[in-house]
Amino acid sequence: MEHADQRLIMAGLQQTYTPEEFVGLRMITGIVLSISGAALLIIGTRTSAFAGVIFMAAAWLYPAMWLRGVIKIRHKEIQKALPNVLDLLTLSVEAGRDFLTALKDILQNRETDPLGEELEQVFREVQLGKQRRNALQAMADRVRQPDLNTVVETLVQADSLGVSIGHILRVLGDQMRQKRFSIAEKTANESPVKLLFPLFIFIFPAVLIIMLGPILLKALEQNAF
Repeated sequence: MEHADQRLIMAGLQQTYTPEEFVGLRMITGIVLSISGAALLIIGTRTSAFAGVIFMAAAWLYPAMWLRGVIKIRHKEIQKALPNVLDLLTLSVEAGRDFLTALKDILQNRETDPLGEELEQVFREVQLGKQRRNALQAMADRVRQPDLNTVVETLVQADSLGVSIGHILRVLGDQMRQKRFSIAEKTANESPVKLLFPLFIFIFPAVLIIMLGPILLKALEQNAF
């Protein structure tokens, strides 16, 4: 149950499902699909038996896979938004505003997204008296996204040492932006390789049919006569 609770928090679904509801939903889904799969196995045909095995496997694997997918999407959105937020924080802090005021201004002028939701919770916790470093660390523990962890660890360390965070925020923003660029470059370089499979499956057969079709038809006609 504790594992389910942590995964729901990472996915940002703690307000949508309780751990008990998610585990219960997973069990109900598993039972229903397992019964359906068993019924298909009993029918006895090869197709129904294969479908039955698929149903029974999906019964227990799909909920965890779905939740993992939600977490992955949320982490990507946070990673994408992080450099821009760091830049805005840098400008506000270097202009003389304190961290909390800068964070409030950013949250008021940004559309709601996963990173904004987490920062808003940090803002509320600090307003209620929680230390900034503790609120930031709690956010990192909730989200568990590597880039956000790096930012939080650096800010917490700077806060502990009493160092001004303006320059640190600028360096972090540059690092996150460079990392995002490197990931985009890597993805672009991998695209041709990923396109090979659909090319072989869908494009090349059609090209072969167009090229060899007339030749084969002509050969068949000659053999017919």
